[in-house]
Amino acid sequence: MKSTFSEFYRLSDDDFKKIWDECLFVFDANVLLHLYMYSQGTSQEFLKIINDPKIRNRVWMPHQFAFEYQRRRRRIIFEQKRSYQKLEEKIGQLIKDFENHPFLKMKEVMDPSMKKINEAKRKHPKWDEEDPIRDSITSLFEDRVGKPFSESELGEIYKEGQTRFSKKIPPGFLDQTKDAEAKYGDLIGWKQILNYAKEVSKPIIFITDEKYEDWWWKINDEIVGPRYELVKEMSVFCGMFFTMYNSRLFHKQAAKFLKRKINQNVNKEITEITESHLPKEEVNVTPNQVKHNLNEELGTGEKTDCLDAGEPII
Repeated sequence: MKSTFSEFYRLSDDDFKKIWDECLFVFDANVLLHLYMYSQGTSQEFLKIINDPKIRNRVWMPHQFAFEYQRRRRRIIFEQKRSYQKLEEKIGQLIKDFENHPFLKMKEVMDPSMKKINEAKRKHPKWDEEDPIRDSITSLFEDRVGKPFSESELGEIYKEGQTRFSKKIPPGFLDQTKDAEAKYGDLIGWKQILNYAKEVSKPIIFITDEKYEDWWWKINDEIVGPRYELVKEMSVFCGMFFTMYNSRLFHKQAAKFLKRKINQNVNKEITEITESHLPKEEVNVTPNQVKHNLNEELGTGEKTDCLDAGEPII
């Protein structure tokens, strides 16, 4: 029975160790984007773990997710900087709402908070000028990003996506409300993972901070593990094992694997941030718009082929 329904079974301790010794660690864009939302200490700790030689030499990103990181990075940086202004506006409105209170001098009450906000804003990293997080990611994934699909390959994926989404076959079927080809981003990334796993014949641990049921198998809104359809598809396609971690669980399991002490403060912050949502991305993005945006970003007119939590069952 286990050989027929292997996607429903947990790994033994020995199999777990073997997977971690041999697997590829594949990263989603949201994991890298969350690095800009952690404190600097937590970002550095997370990057230290990924840069450990036992992990660094086995990281990889599908082209689709690598591009999503590059495309969304500046928006995340902007939102982080704008958060100070939004907070100041809310406090200013609060002061105004209570300015006529006979016993509460709201401006005096809020002044210490405003000073702390201004100090934090002054110390906030100037990532648009110098970005050590991006530098580390660039170095880490040099020659470790997959190739993009051709236009004809993408056309076939779009057709397959229509069928998959109508049958709610993961991943990405919850994105079908997005416009144009943008709805197929997760499916494109998944297909690139499948192809690379087959090419290198390695089991896959996919690290993603997606939280929805078009990636995760949930019971009563609790995550049980990756969608068993994904585990099965990987096994049928290339005979390789597949599982998923969110950033919190990856940090925890990687620390054990590397025999590093788990920093509970770091683990807590990762949990808090990854349970929140990244700022909403633009959904009206087509391949042609991506090419235009990338050329604009690079300051060149030349054409490019670039396209724009829980415990898993292990």
